[in-house]
Amino acid sequence: MPFGLHTCLSQPSVYVTLLRNPVERIISAYYYSLRRPEWGFHQQIVERNLSLHDFVVDKVSAELHNEQTRMLSGSDEPVTAIDALDRAKKNLDAHFVVAGLTERFDEFLLLCRMLLGWRNVFYQKKNINRHRPQLGEISPRTISVIEKHNSLDLELYDVVRQRFDQLILEYPTLKSELHQFQSLNRLYSFAGNLLDLPVNLIHDAQTAITQARMRKQRFSAP
Repeated sequence: MPFGLHTCLSQPSVYVTLLRNPVERIISAYYYSLRRPEWGFHQQIVERNLSLHDFVVDKVSAELHNEQTRMLSGSDEPVTAIDALDRAKKNLDAHFVVAGLTERFDEFLLLCRMLLGWRNVFYQKKNINRHRPQLGEISPRTISVIEKHNSLDLELYDVVRQRFDQLILEYPTLKSELHQFQSLNRLYSFAGNLLDLPVNLIHDAQTAITQARMRKQRFSAP
């Protein structure tokens, strides 16, 4: 949800947000689309046999680039100018209680519990793509192209990372609470995953079929 909802509310409000590493985010979007036929990009990727690199440079992915900057700046359209980044930074300073990182999700949850009074913050992970390559397996050429198309998000991510590190330092007890929370949450997540096992097996099978078809198309291409 883009920044600006508070203007429609009668009561005082504050924001929280999570940013993801921009390169990881684009890679994830591509491979998520591959395994989810109902996802908006799936049809074009499969029908046009787009590789990750093709997807990044194609206009079909334009709305994904710098999307975190766009959302925090409050823009309705894709952004490329530095003024959108400046607006996003100002909004973070003025309206956000916590701006965290998905890679440090547990710390983010504990900060929200401390600052906003959240109670039950246990969770389990959903929609994990076990078939996508890791960052180190992606070609440097493709990573460079992703960085080029997401330069504003990369700078914004670095700003949020520095702010988050500083906020963590203000709560010295968080480190000890983190270990306890993670131990308890592993038990909570394990129980939930047992219940979800049949659904996960179906998703894995669908993903394997889609990827096998794409490999066959590439091998058969003249």
